[in-house]
Amino acid sequence: MAERTDNSGVAEHDDMDRRAIIQEMDEAKATLRRLLSLADADTLARRSNGTRWTNEQLLFHMVFGYMVVRALLVLVRIFGHLPPPVSRGSPGC
Repeated sequence: MAERTDNSGVAEHDDMDRRAIIQEMDEAKATLRRLLSLADADTLARRSNGTRWTNEQLLFHMVFGYMVVRALLVLVRIFGHLPPPVSRGSPGC
């Protein structure tokens, strides 16, 4: 992953490792599908370990988080194509 430093000393990423991100998201999707295939109504209604949520609520939040990340990646890609002053925001903000 290439980095450059602007005048403020903040490192900027020229390119994200898209293959690693895609692989990680594919693995998460496969894990979710495996968990759903193993789950019955009693298992989904049971409290998950280490949280106050049921397994069903936890799986819902995993899927919701996945969808949010997918949307944010689109925004990251769009902002990555904008000129640096625009993508960083104006100094008055």
